[in-house]
Amino acid sequence: MLYSLRLQPSEMSTLEATHAAARRADELGFGSLWSAEAGHDPFIPLGLVAAASSRLKLGTGVAVAYGRTPFATAQAAWDLQRYSKGRLRLGLSTQVRAHIERRYGAPWPGGVGAMREYVECCRAVWRSWQTGERPAFQGAHYRYTLLNPEFDPGPLPDGHDHIPVWLAAVGAQSARLAGEIGEGLHVHAFHTESYLREVVLPATLEGRRRAARPETTEAACTVFSGVVHDAAQERKVRDIMRRHIAFYASTPAYLPVLEHAGFAEIHAPLRALSRSGGWDQMPALVSDEILDAFAVFDAPRRLGERLAAKYDGVLTEI
Repeated sequence: MLYSLRLQPSEMSTLEATHAAARRADELGFGSLWSAEAGHDPFIPLGLVAAASSRLKLGTGVAVAYGRTPFATAQAAWDLQRYSKGRLRLGLSTQVRAHIERRYGAPWPGGVGAMREYVECCRAVWRSWQTGERPAFQGAHYRYTLLNPEFDPGPLPDGHDHIPVWLAAVGAQSARLAGEIGEGLHVHAFHTESYLREVVLPATLEGRRRAARPETTEAACTVFSGVVHDAAQERKVRDIMRRHIAFYASTPAYLPVLEHAGFAEIHAPLRALSRSGGWDQMPALVSDEILDAFAVFDAPRRLGERLAAKYDGVLTEI
């Protein structure tokens, strides 16, 4: 099991904070540092990580694919792969339609089917830069048929020209696609152990079988967990996590996870509160039983042991 860190929003807010986070992760021996696309761009901080450490792997965990064109994503990834000397892992997700159309102001190309085409287009862009192959990608949603010399960044050094694509998955359909065409799987933090073992992992392996690939896959996840030292601090950490669980449980895209766990009844009232702006009232609907199904809390050494046991055989990286 590889242990890694995700850059927190405060660590992505300044150059100094990002550099310090990368140095600390390197010194503590973590395997990689991931950046998420929430309040900050996921690509820019990774350039600082690449400069601060020559050892850490770095990756987007995850970037919103449909919020930018395949060419734009391919270009950002190509530069980071060059800067890091081959240490990048490109994590991508679809997001949900409302955010693509209303937050990013982009057209919604469709769900998982369009993601297959998106990845194929990124790889077509990379091939043209690496080999000089004439651009000729024409899909239902994306096109790449033009490249002038001025806009060609040129090839990457030998051994660095393959950029691993990790796909995010919540449901079985996206997990199958990750297994079929991705080098890795990003599991959403909103999950239970049984959902991973009974839904996500089997679907991923099915995708790999479809593509005649080995039935092993790299899988990573940011997990809901908290280090606790005493009762007061545990209450504080649990309250923070309760807010996270309430937010995701209010989102329709994650309802299947709740249904699988037997907690579907909290979705409708949480959804109503989120639509009316009642964010502060939402955590109270997340019981201790629900919280403990999604998160792990313990003392430092014991927490690591419990996480390793929980995700053994499912994840390769926490």
